[in-house]
Amino acid sequence: MTDNKFKINIDADTTEVLKQMKEVTEAANECVVLYEKLEKVMGKFIKQNEMLKFIMMVK
Repeated sequence: MTDNKFKINIDADTTEVLKQMKEVTEAANECVVLYEKLEKVMGKFIKQNEMLKFIMMVK
C-alpha cells in the first residue's frame, strides 16, 4: 500500500491587507462620528418620538 501525501506551503505578506483594513476601519469610525453629529442636528428639527432611517451604502 502506498502512502499518498499532498503538502502545500503558503507564505503571504499581510502588510498591505492590514494597511487597507486600518483605512477601512478609520473611514467607518469617521462615518459614525458624522452620523452622530447629523443625528444631533436633525434632532433639533424633528419631534422626539419620530425616528429617521438612514441607509448607508458602501462601494
